[in-house]
Parts: sequence; structure tokens; C-alpha cells
Amino acid sequence: MSNDSVFDNIAINVVLHSLILFVFLSCFFYFYISNIVSKHLSDEFVDFAHDAIDEKYDNMSLVDKQRFVAVLNTMPISTIMKMYDKPDPVKVENNYYNKLTASLVAIGMLAVLIAMVVTYKFRCHRAIHGKHIIVENIIVFICVMGLELGFFVLVASQFIPVMPSSTIKDIISRVKSNFKSS
Repeated sequence: MSNDSVFDNIAINVVLHSLILFVFLSCFFYFYISNIVSKHLSDEFVDFAHDAIDEKYDNMSLVDKQRFVAVLNTMPISTIMKMYDKPDPVKVENNYYNKLTASLVAIGMLAVLIAMVVTYKFRCHRAIHGKHIIVENIIVFICVMGLELGFFVLVASQFIPVMPSSTIKDIISRVKSNFKSS
């Protein structure tokens, strides 16, 4: 095997490994991580709303509670709920273009890989050891996948960057200060 052939196989190996890794991470993000983040944010907002409403409602006098319920009964809650049941068009469009970009990058990387193989094999008449490259990448991919999966499941998804209670306290303090000043 010549030095040029070794370099060609290494170059193909790098591009193939990058392609596999990019596709795996993109799929892992879109099908797993994004769902965890969405659920976590939704749970935090629901918990915040429940805590804030329960605290305020519990501290109201009976007359204020009756007024509050009367105001709620006059509000078109079902209409408001229908408005927010629809997905946000900005979010939908953003996520569409985000996935499209990831797909185009993967297709571009695949095109580069195919162009490299075709060029090296047919234009430069160099030996490409496809079986060796594929086996090596599968082994590396399995190892990297195991490490990344372990990291995301055991470390990243368990990490809490900000205590929810401190965020809720900050929001409640801000709301209270706004009501006091008006």
C-alpha cells in the first residue's frame, strides 16, 4: 500500500466518520434531546403557574375569591385555549429550516464522500479499502455512540442549570414589584 493510498483511505475515513457522527447526533437531538427539553420546559411552566396561582388564591379573602371566579366565568377561556392549541408558526418554520439545514449538510457530506471515492478509485487509480474503512468506522461509531449516549443520559439530561425555585422566586418578585409600582 503506497503512502498516497494510505492518505486516501484516511481522508475517506475522516469524512465517513464525520458523516456518521453528524447524522447520529442530529437524529439523537431531534428524536430524543429536543423532546426532553420541551417536556422539561413545559413542566416548569405548569409548575410555576400552579404554584403562583395557588399561592395567590390561598391568600385571597372569600369576597376576593368570589370576584376572581366571577371574572374567570366572564372570560372566553375556550376561545383562548383554542388560540394556543395551534402550533406557533414561527417555531414550526424555524424547526423546519433547522431540520432542512441538517439534512442538506448530511447530503453535502455524503456527496463529498462519494466524490472522494470516485475520484481516488477511478480518476487516480488508487486502492480504496472500503471493507476496512466501513468496519473501522462501525467500531469507532459504536464506541463513540456509547460514550455520547451515556453522557447525554447520565450527565447532560440530569443537569439542572438553574434551580426552578430561584427562577420562580425571581418572576414572582418581579410581578409583585410591578403591581406595587402601578
